[in-house]
Amino acid sequence: MEIKALFPIVSVLDPLVTLALWLSLLSCAIKVSKLW
Repeated sequence: MEIKALFPIVSVLDPLVTLALWLSLLSCAIKVSKLW
């Protein structure tokens, strides 16, 4: 029961985590490009 209740939370969090990872990669790329 508890695991099934967590599934909608995971399905919402998963794309958010992916988005956060992409944003951190983008910010790192921007910092590096500003150094050049």
